[in-house]
Order: sequence, then C-alpha cells, then structure tokens
Amino acid sequence: MDAKARFDNGEITAEEYIAELEAEKTTLESKLHKQQTAQFRLKVSEKGALSIYGLGKFPVTLYKEQWLRLLGFAKEIVQFIKDHDSELRNKADGPAPVKTPSQAMADAFKAAGNA
Repeated sequence: MDAKARFDNGEITAEEYIAELEAEKTTLESKLHKQQTAQFRLKVSEKGALSIYGLGKFPVTLYKEQWLRLLGFAKEIVQFIKDHDSELRNKADGPAPVKTPSQAMADAFKAAGNA
C-alpha cells in the first residue's frame, strides 16, 4: 500500500507521510540525474580532443585546456543564463522567427522614430 493510502487510512501520521514523500522525491531526483547524465558519452577524438556526444546532432569537441577554461567559467555562464532567461530560448521552443528584409527595414524605420 502506498504512503497516501496509509495516511488516508490513519496508519501513519502526517509527519511520517511527509518523510516518505521527501524520501521518494530524493529517489526520483537521483534517478532523473542518472538518466540525464547517462545520455552523454565521452570520447577521445582522433586528434586527441575530448568529444561529448548527446547534446545535439553533432558532438561538442574541445581540447582539454579549452574544456578546463570553459568549466572554470561555469558559474559565469549559469549567471548569464539566469540574467538573460527571458531572451534565451530552449531547444524545444524551436528557432527564433526569422525576419524578412522588409520586416527588418520596417523595424529599423520605427526605431529611428519615423513610424
């Protein structure tokens, strides 16, 4: 019998029910993390660089000193993403709409105050 049913039947207290839910949440988060990281594969390329597969159609390949520089910059990248969240798109959102040249000219004309 699951925790909710036992709680509804009065077999466990609210505190015990909350503790079981928190334990289940931790287990699910751990499984999710394992699934997310299992999607990636690491490989040494023919030229001696590190390639990470699983982010997109093609691998991301950098030499070790490039990876180390990038990883050292991780906090700044995360902060930039937070600061520009409304401007950034998720891959699932699809590409940003492309403006035709006439739309771009109209926008430039409006921005110049000639609307």
